[in-house]
Amino acid sequence: MQSFSEGAAAVFGPDAGKYGLTSQLNETELQTRMTLQFKAHCEAMPMDMMGGMVEAQRLKDAVFARVVVKALETHGSPVVLITGNGHARMDWGMPVYLEKADPKLRVHSIGQGEDDSAPQGVFSQVVFSPQAVRDADPCAAFQ
Repeated sequence: MQSFSEGAAAVFGPDAGKYGLTSQLNETELQTRMTLQFKAHCEAMPMDMMGGMVEAQRLKDAVFARVVVKALETHGSPVVLITGNGHARMDWGMPVYLEKADPKLRVHSIGQGEDDSAPQGVFSQVVFSPQAVRDADPCAAFQ
């Protein structure tokens, strides 16, 4: 993946600045995100690859934001984007890039929790459902 080696801004194109991709993450956020990516990938990839994984996620979030902006321009409001919690986070997911592109937009982000366990991150609202039944530890194959 090109964003992995060259960074999200290089792949996104000429509007990268408009969506905030030309700004570097502060070191604390970068390290936190790298640790979360490491855990999300079953600690099966080398930690030094996680910076590239963070760049890939930033690219996805900015692309989601660009698609939402285009949908608003084409169809008007409301626009609904259904994605996972990591991309829906208002502290560093797609809403951050959407706000950079158009600060006037109103965003409502819903996080999905299981049982009484809230997802990590900041959301406008969190809804809960029963914990999903998982047959086996998905990381067991990597151990």
